[in-house]
Amino acid sequence: MKTRAVAVTIAFAALTIVLNVFVVPSFYWPGFNYRIYEIVLVVVFMLFGFKIGMAVVALNVLGQIAFYPVPGGLAGYPFGLIAMLTMMSGIYLANYLVQSRDPHGKVSTGRRILLMTALGTAVRGAIMPILDYAVLYHVLLPIVLGRQISEAYMLALLPGMFVFNITIPLYTIPLAYTIAKKVHKTLKICGTQKGVQNFAFEDSERGPDLSDPNARVLESRSQAEGGYEVNITSLNNSPSDAGPEYLEDGFMKVTNASKQLYSLTSLRSNIPLTSL
Repeated sequence: MKTRAVAVTIAFAALTIVLNVFVVPSFYWPGFNYRIYEIVLVVVFMLFGFKIGMAVVALNVLGQIAFYPVPGGLAGYPFGLIAMLTMMSGIYLANYLVQSRDPHGKVSTGRRILLMTALGTAVRGAIMPILDYAVLYHVLLPIVLGRQISEAYMLALLPGMFVFNITIPLYTIPLAYTIAKKVHKTLKICGTQKGVQNFAFEDSERGPDLSDPNARVLESRSQAEGGYEVNITSLNNSPSDAGPEYLEDGFMKVTNASKQLYSLTSLRSNIPLTSL
């Protein structure tokens, strides 16, 4: 990892370890609690991508084992990593479906959150109770605790396993996406392509980065002036150079020999035919 990535990983890992103090016990599944640190973990995945997210999760597990020892913790805490991966799998799947069907990012924030929450809940709710029952309680906990757990007790806990793994994503994912979008907008945090860009924190109609000294925004003109909608992507030519023969979408033959175009990135404008 680069220095910045290491710093981000350590900072968020420390935050999640501290947040393990705040718990709400689940009355229906002894030993398992609702914890707000999972919200921070999902925020990290969204802002900085999979690698940093996994590093923070792993460090958090080590911190839980070291600072919050509980009976069965050596088995239960690492199992939380698997639970996080199942939930993130649903989130990434939902985001992939949105991006593939709507590459221009016109899907509203509400619909995006709804789909991510639905798939994140479905994937975790379908996989984790089975793993909890078949692996955690049948294999790992007996090894760590040194005794067998009765089958009747495990069957009695099975409904609680489903409820627990369904309810966590229902509040974690909407809160995490809302926080991540707000943090990205306020602090201009830029993570990896798989983190920030694919989750469409930016408004779809936003123009190029005005902080770029080489960027120049074309005046937007209305359809009433005879304009048409066009996407211009990465035209990095000087005014004296012959421009690309076609736009990237291949629909319009253009030349920019007399145009003052500099580093236009993902600009959506309405440009009259007469101006070309």
